[in-house]
Amino acid sequence: MLKWKMKQMHQPDDPQPWPEDIELECGSIASFDAGSGISYRCNSCFAVVGSIGMPRECKELEDMAVVIQKLKGKR
Repeated sequence: MLKWKMKQMHQPDDPQPWPEDIELECGSIASFDAGSGISYRCNSCFAVVGSIGMPRECKELEDMAVVIQKLKGKR
């Protein structure tokens, strides 16, 4: 996974310096965290998405979305 992320990182001639923002299940927007180089940080609570510091409510919504997506794929 790290190699994939490294390929996605900014190249000097790229028009867009960082990956696009993502919308989280809780309704917040997460932006690429240039400091870490591999993660997204929530613009509302400033937690790294998927980390132990992410609020429990947000983590539960993310987990529920993953389960729903998996169930949709089995139909």
